[in-house]
Amino acid sequence: MKLSQKYIHDRMILMLLSVNSVLTLINAVFILLQISSGRSGQVITAYRPSLVVDKYTVGGSIDFILFVLFLFGVYGINIALSAKIYSRHRSYSLAVLGLGTLICVLSIIVSFQLLTEF
Repeated sequence: MKLSQKYIHDRMILMLLSVNSVLTLINAVFILLQISSGRSGQVITAYRPSLVVDKYTVGGSIDFILFVLFLFGVYGINIALSAKIYSRHRSYSLAVLGLGTLICVLSIIVSFQLLTEF
């Protein structure tokens, strides 16, 4: 896919791409540092308050490595969709990147809560 020159030089697009890049890298580094801190065997992967006995589901570090791969997958798809849509509607491209930023922020919140609670 060839990117148009307008897409590459659009300041709002570049700002959102930069924000998404920084958020994705911060989240990936945070998760990998928390996993490598030595408690990789006891990581909460889910909390279900409806269960009476076992509310916490404990998993391994592979779940969070897959979470990091999910982050980079979302980042890549976000860029690809935004670049493809930009030639038709700039505002739709900005909306796609904005939603990608929202996904990054929510994933930071979720990963922080799961990795620091236990």
